[in-house]
Amino acid sequence: MAKIGTFGGLSFAVSSNKVSTFDDLKWDTSAAYATHDRHLQPDLLEFLGPDPEQITFKMKFSVFLGVNPLKSVNDLRRMVREGTAERLGIGGRVYGDYKWAITKVSSAMKTFDNRGNCWAAEVTVTLKEYGRR
Repeated sequence: MAKIGTFGGLSFAVSSNKVSTFDDLKWDTSAAYATHDRHLQPDLLEFLGPDPEQITFKMKFSVFLGVNPLKSVNDLRRMVREGTAERLGIGGRVYGDYKWAITKVSSAMKTFDNRGNCWAAEVTVTLKEYGRR
């Protein structure tokens, strides 16, 4: 099994029996500014500091890729509800300055069999930078 990366107990890996990877990783960096109104002059911006960074990515879970979609979605839901903060490592590199927390999981349950078992799901995961205390 080729391990691509990890986020705590969540592994991104590929093998001949199982595919559990991500697509469309997007990393947002922004800063906070205050705007001060000035009479007869352009407003003045004041840098307040960096906002927490955010990463989003998509994952596909399918029984045809060797993954139980419902279990995988529930594992992500549990991480959101427990406030799990972990390091994100991909390809031997650590992303960000410290840890990340999953703030949102949006799941689209795509395919079901005639007994109501979920066969495929697409998930969008949102991570937010978890700063040091």
